[in-house]
Amino acid sequence: MTFTVEFGWWLIPALITLLAFGAAAFMSRDMGNDRFGAGAVISFGFYLMAAVASLLAWLVWALLA
Repeated sequence: MTFTVEFGWWLIPALITLLAFGAAAFMSRDMGNDRFGAGAVISFGFYLMAAVASLLAWLVWALLA
Protein backbone atom coordinates (compact mmCIF):
# COMPACT_ATOMS: atom_id res chain seq x y z
CA MET A 1 0.00 0.00 0.00
CA THR A 2 1.42 3.34 -1.04
CA PHE A 3 0.45 6.69 0.37
CA THR A 4 1.16 9.81 -1.63
CA VAL A 5 0.58 13.39 -0.64
CA GLU A 6 0.21 15.78 -3.53
CA PHE A 7 -0.03 19.51 -3.41
CA GLY A 8 -3.51 20.56 -4.28
CA TRP A 9 -6.26 22.83 -3.21
CA TRP A 10 -6.36 21.16 0.24
CA LEU A 11 -3.63 23.68 1.06
CA ILE A 12 -6.26 26.45 1.20
CA PRO A 13 -8.05 25.14 4.34
CA ALA A 14 -4.68 24.23 5.85
CA LEU A 15 -3.53 27.81 5.30
CA ILE A 16 -6.78 29.15 6.76
CA THR A 17 -6.22 26.97 9.84
CA LEU A 18 -2.67 28.20 10.33
CA LEU A 19 -3.60 31.83 9.80
CA ALA A 20 -6.63 31.66 12.11
CA PHE A 21 -4.72 30.10 15.00
CA GLY A 22 -1.74 32.38 14.36
CA ALA A 23 -4.02 35.42 14.54
CA ALA A 24 -5.64 34.10 17.73
CA ALA A 25 -2.23 33.59 19.32
CA PHE A 26 -1.15 37.08 18.21
CA MET A 27 -4.29 38.76 19.56
CA SER A 28 -4.19 36.96 22.91
CA ARG A 29 -0.48 37.29 23.67
CA ASP A 30 -0.80 40.44 25.79
CA MET A 31 -3.66 39.24 27.99
CA GLY A 32 -1.36 38.94 30.99
CA ASN A 33 -1.55 36.40 33.80
CA ASP A 34 -5.30 36.75 34.20
CA ARG A 35 -6.11 33.06 34.43
CA PHE A 36 -9.89 33.07 35.04
CA GLY A 37 -10.80 36.68 34.31
CA ALA A 38 -11.90 38.69 31.32
CA GLY A 39 -8.58 38.24 29.51
CA ALA A 40 -8.93 34.47 29.61
CA VAL A 41 -12.49 34.68 28.28
CA ILE A 42 -11.44 36.96 25.43
CA SER A 43 -8.49 34.69 24.62
CA PHE A 44 -10.78 31.66 24.62
CA GLY A 45 -13.11 33.52 22.27
CA PHE A 46 -10.26 34.17 19.84
CA TYR A 47 -9.33 30.48 19.78
CA LEU A 48 -12.97 29.45 19.48
CA MET A 49 -13.41 31.69 16.44
CA ALA A 50 -10.23 30.22 14.94
CA ALA A 51 -11.52 26.69 15.50
CA VAL A 52 -14.87 27.51 13.88
CA ALA A 53 -13.14 29.11 10.87
CA SER A 54 -10.87 26.10 10.54
CA LEU A 55 -13.72 23.60 10.76
CA LEU A 56 -15.77 25.53 8.20
CA ALA A 57 -12.84 25.66 5.79
CA TRP A 58 -12.30 21.90 6.07
CA LEU A 59 -16.03 21.26 5.72
CA VAL A 60 -16.17 23.22 2.48
CA TRP A 61 -13.09 21.36 1.26
CA ALA A 62 -14.62 17.99 2.12
CA LEU A 63 -17.91 18.82 0.41
CA LEU A 64 -16.27 20.07 -2.77
CA ALA A 65 -13.48 17.48 -3.03
